[in-house]
Amino acid sequence: MDFPFKIQNYTTAPHMVPYQGPVFNTSPDPEYLGAKKNQLNLFGSDLFGETPLAQSLHLVTTASKYLGFGALEHICDVALKIEEDIAIMHRGRLEAICFCFPSSWVPRERLGQSLAQIHAPVADGQALVRASGNLTERMANLQQGPHKRYVWTLSSSKDLSQHPGKAKLGNPLFIEDLYFRLETQITAPLVHQESSLFLVKVETVPLAQLWVDSEKREFLLNGINTMSEEVLKYKNLQEIKTIINK
Repeated sequence: MDFPFKIQNYTTAPHMVPYQGPVFNTSPDPEYLGAKKNQLNLFGSDLFGETPLAQSLHLVTTASKYLGFGALEHICDVALKIEEDIAIMHRGRLEAICFCFPSSWVPRERLGQSLAQIHAPVADGQALVRASGNLTERMANLQQGPHKRYVWTLSSSKDLSQHPGKAKLGNPLFIEDLYFRLETQITAPLVHQESSLFLVKVETVPLAQLWVDSEKREFLLNGINTMSEEVLKYKNLQEIKTIINK
């Protein structure tokens, strides 16, 4: 798991940094790809979709060629080639998506929304909303991208998917009942100042594996303990905060 455990207060500010590495894992784990396919079989069109504009502009094919897969035409065909979930923005709006492992939202429902609209429900997300216009421009700027950022949380579920339709688990009691969930997000420009690609790799690991490392433990404690009550409620971390502070 590639993640910088640098101790800092929690913030919703979009810390996207320039990135020069590969935008996706070119040697995907077959089991991981199988898990994506299982979610598509389970939740179907909840997880994917394209707008008429995306179809008329052949945005999926543009993204497929950029990733090196030739002229694939369906967003799911592209998504099942890589571990990362995939979305395509055009002129600031979400025009195509296939997210097999969403975090408590339905991907198809976000089609046509601007970045500001997508970020609007996020607790304490004012910084994200304010930055959305600038982010949109940076994402589609060939001179500035690609970019990379991380989003993390703790969960009582080890499942990569947190689709709202999944059954809720029982209340956790101990560190051993919890998992660290990480999204590695990479954006890459497709058409200068027009379209951009958004890729998200989701990973979960038992929190107990990280808890034995004092630096990682301090990072997580500081992160949770500097979250506002609104963020804790939004992320369903109120009980988890109590558990990790015992």
